[in-house]
Amino acid sequence: MTIRTYFNLSAVVVLQLLAPSFVMADEQVVTVAASEADIVQADLDSDGRMSTEQAIASFEKRTKARANDFLSLTVLGQLYLRQAKENDDLPAYAKAEETFRSALKIKADHLSAMTWLAVTLQARHGFTEALELASKVASINERDTLALATMGDCQLHLGRYEDAAKTYQLLSERANSPAVIARLAHLSELQGRPEEATKQIEQALALSLESGAVGEDLAWYEMRLGHLLMSQGKHADSEAHFRKALELSKDYSAAQLGLAEVCALQGRLDEAEAVYVAAVELHGEPPAMAGLGDVLAKKGDLAGAEKWYSKADAVMTEEAATAAAAHYREVAMFLANHDRDPKRALELARLDLEQRQDVHAYDCLAWALYRNQQFDQALEAIQKATHLQTRDANIYYHAAMIHLAMGDKQKAQESLKTVMEINPRFSVLAADIAAAELKQLEQ
Repeated sequence: MTIRTYFNLSAVVVLQLLAPSFVMADEQVVTVAASEADIVQADLDSDGRMSTEQAIASFEKRTKARANDFLSLTVLGQLYLRQAKENDDLPAYAKAEETFRSALKIKADHLSAMTWLAVTLQARHGFTEALELASKVASINERDTLALATMGDCQLHLGRYEDAAKTYQLLSERANSPAVIARLAHLSELQGRPEEATKQIEQALALSLESGAVGEDLAWYEMRLGHLLMSQGKHADSEAHFRKALELSKDYSAAQLGLAEVCALQGRLDEAEAVYVAAVELHGEPPAMAGLGDVLAKKGDLAGAEKWYSKADAVMTEEAATAAAAHYREVAMFLANHDRDPKRALELARLDLEQRQDVHAYDCLAWALYRNQQFDQALEAIQKATHLQTRDANIYYHAAMIHLAMGDKQKAQESLKTVMEINPRFSVLAADIAAAELKQLEQ
């Protein structure tokens, strides 16, 4: 649906939050395509719409024949975005960006092309330019909810939380849809109110059901509930929502990974391994490979774990050729979590921070600095990561380890106690370390 984002739930959330509204916009794209190109009925599918591939071919031909047709270029760009979503086609994002820029060279004030370019840049992690474009459109046309949504999402990525809250509030007044409520929920989660976030996602799910959503569009909300509840240590409830998501969309990767993780956190390692293996076979994604490695490491199979860690690293390196910017943080966290190539982890964490300055960017930087034994700088970064008091056990675990390295046992103990309050089984591998460190500090 969007550029794949690995290992970091918050990153996944922010990219996926646009999904419900983006899907609706995509459906409109093909209708526009049919109107613009005078497509005959014989070319339409059984639902009266062209396939994405047919529509792209039609509009590529049309734009080549009409050099100044900025409207068709805008539609073509939207179709490339649809292709990226449907096929997880990373190069299609680059095509979409190039096409929207071509439309704007012809007509610089075309608001639709500006909005969709902002959406594309956000997906490619060009948050600063995306925010500038979306803000410009919103200032001209306050009814453009997609521009407002993109504006708020970019503000969130850039750590401008007060601005994001104002934008989301305005957005909710314009369109109180499930996708908007999901954004408000994510903001609540970041601001340390996970219970409120859970209620908001439940509300969004109910509205989505009422509106007739099906399949992955509905499963997305079940998946989000699963992750919210897992982060609070409510693993049985979390598992139920992941399973519900898979009932709605049986091959939904995000739900598969959530189910595997929550099974592992409950100690059902064989079951978790089986789910991860199935996910690897079906999707071939690094998160499943890394998760499988963690489960095998927990079972004592260190050679098996290393095999899957190496595979995850190799796939991420390959995909970096087309989507490096979208992967900086996730690859850095993978490397730091598994203490692999700390220098590279730090380089990527710093690149990520250049793009976005949210709490998870500072957490990633802090953890990478810790792995490089740069503890003074790590402390400075983790203080920025915790300033919102986000109820994320991983962040406080990182804070505890940094405080220990600095010799501040009191703050380390306080951070570990916070970890246990939030979710004592927060990680397949790190939870036992956290518990052991706390026990030793309390003696």
